[in-house]
Amino acid sequence: MLDELPYVSGLDTTEEPERLSADVAIVGGGPSGSAAALTLLKYSDLRVAVIERSSYASFRIGECLSPSVADSLRYISAEETLAESQPCPAHGVAAAWGTSDLRLQDFLFTGRGLGWHLDRRRFDEALANLAGRRGGIILTQSKIEAAERASDGIWHLVIRKAAHRRRILLNARYVIDATGRRASIARGQAAKFESRDSLVAISGLYKMHGPAPDAGITFVEAVPSGWWYTAPLPDNQTIAVFMTDADIARLHRYREPASWKRHLTQAVHTCDRLQRGQLRTPLRLHAAYSGLTSPPAGAGWIASGDAAVTFDPLASMGIGYAVLSGIEAGRVAHNILTGSGKLASAYAQSIASHFARYLELRASYYRMEQRWPDQPFWNRRH
Repeated sequence: MLDELPYVSGLDTTEEPERLSADVAIVGGGPSGSAAALTLLKYSDLRVAVIERSSYASFRIGECLSPSVADSLRYISAEETLAESQPCPAHGVAAAWGTSDLRLQDFLFTGRGLGWHLDRRRFDEALANLAGRRGGIILTQSKIEAAERASDGIWHLVIRKAAHRRRILLNARYVIDATGRRASIARGQAAKFESRDSLVAISGLYKMHGPAPDAGITFVEAVPSGWWYTAPLPDNQTIAVFMTDADIARLHRYREPASWKRHLTQAVHTCDRLQRGQLRTPLRLHAAYSGLTSPPAGAGWIASGDAAVTFDPLASMGIGYAVLSGIEAGRVAHNILTGSGKLASAYAQSIASHFARYLELRASYYRMEQRWPDQPFWNRRH
């Protein structure tokens, strides 16, 4: 703790804030931020604080967890979070891609076992709660109002705790930016985000009438203006998401329920699956573009998860890569604060290498669909 309150622009000094300190402040309590916290709490003696804007009460998109993530969860001893989030088993993916027929790829034949369909809200909360039980400071419903790094290398984070309308001054030696696509810390340090497309996701949650015969299977179906995916969720729900480019979504008003339902009829398999359910939530629009933050780390900070690099959901790299990059960011933070600091450059090289391989993989996936070469969505990707 500092004996005197330092000057931080944006801080109302007429209000005495609560003062906290940590070695590493992690801004964002999603899978990447919690994985970074759990890594540091397990493998170091560093003090960790996680600042999360939400209370984990609202819906979060990104539901499918591949079998490969089990290794990362074991590394941070977080296997229990899967059971706490009450997932549904994921047996595989059925795709109508390049053909009107559905073709099934069963996870059993990948040699990695089953995957999971998650309630992301429960999963994210379970990871954060585990970090709290292991000694981390977890600040939920907390928003960063100012973040400045002093000349001595100490970060001064001004946090507004929404539930109590009070301010907290958190001092930290290092910051991990796990704020998702906002990358608020990285951008505040003059990092730039390089977007490679304008993909968006429009999602709706369906309540299903009775158990589904295709439970455990994710459906992916290409249509002229993009592609759909549907996946079963806990509590007899199904998530339906339409992926397209932002300008196409605006042109056809796909976020309006009437346009959504009319467009849904083009996706024969998806439409048939959702006939057994009822749309229960407003349609939501989410950014889904691919891109890279450059640089992904700098003096006193590092970006992880979507704050560092974002992927097309078709690549199924979302949650798994977020957890993995959170682990790596935690290791970099430890290395900088207690070791040589050489891991930071290796981290940047790893992200660039992963992204280059991902772009090749994405291109090969989209080349498989050749039914509508003149449609803008597909033409841009060919």
